[in-house]
Amino acid sequence: KPVLIILEDLHWFDEDSKIILSKILNNLNGFPLFFIASSRYKDDGTKPVIPLKGDVSWDDLELKPLNTEETKIIAEDIMNFKISDEINSFIFERCQGNPFFIEQFCSYLLENQLIEFNGDCLIFREKTSEIPEGITNIIISRIDRLSAKVKALLHTASILGLEFDIKIISNMLKGTDVENILHSGQKEMLWHPITKLKYIFQHAILRETAYQMQLRKRLIELHKLAAESMVSVYKNFPESYGDIAYHFEQAEMNTLAKKYYKEAFEFCKSNFRNEAAKKFGEKHLNLSDDTEEKSRILFNLGTLF
Repeated sequence: KPVLIILEDLHWFDEDSKIILSKILNNLNGFPLFFIASSRYKDDGTKPVIPLKGDVSWDDLELKPLNTEETKIIAEDIMNFKISDEINSFIFERCQGNPFFIEQFCSYLLENQLIEFNGDCLIFREKTSEIPEGITNIIISRIDRLSAKVKALLHTASILGLEFDIKIISNMLKGTDVENILHSGQKEMLWHPITKLKYIFQHAILRETAYQMQLRKRLIELHKLAAESMVSVYKNFPESYGDIAYHFEQAEMNTLAKKYYKEAFEFCKSNFRNEAAKKFGEKHLNLSDDTEEKSRILFNLGTLF
């Protein structure tokens, strides 16, 4: 029976995942499998690459920026009204055909009541010179207008990465109606569910902006709370040791960070995840200031390959 497998965010794949995927793709003769993988360009402008044999057929479909007409279709869908050519040209100029930017920009215009209906279509209510430049400023302005509860959950979730677990968020925000707040945030186009227990931010830029808005003192508190929540929720789940170590490190609790980096290293090594083990071992090494401990870590790293 033919099978379609969809892989999202290929640019986030670690080396072990790429190796496994390469082995699968290179040994599909006789199997009716079809893979679709989505990806952004890497920071250096190159495409993520999975090594493939010459007899593996594949095609690239590059998504270009939206043109003015496509921009108008998305904008009118978000605003639920026909928009003037002036608004469409302005949105296109500011967003350059990026769907996420268009979504955020339209939401900003609606939330700040900068447009009005003239009987035929939406037009600008005020001078466009008062609208912030840049997507980051637009996002910051949108975040500032959120309710206190949604904003608190947004800032807390930004600590956990692009995807976040409802169990961890609920543990970090005890006594809060997390389910209803998540629903409100979904209406604000901040995130959406990917499973019953996991949500993902609408875009990495949104998460990064929410994270960077917070004072370092508050970030330290939240990373500590995230680590302690993960220890409580995932105490018998060694897959989470690397994440726990990261949050303790960001909370400047290096003793506990080293403990969990060591356990993450040992777990990955025992499961032949050598690239991940190498990463955790090196992080443990960077946090160590003891010569004897460093020697042990280097020896263990040397046993990987």
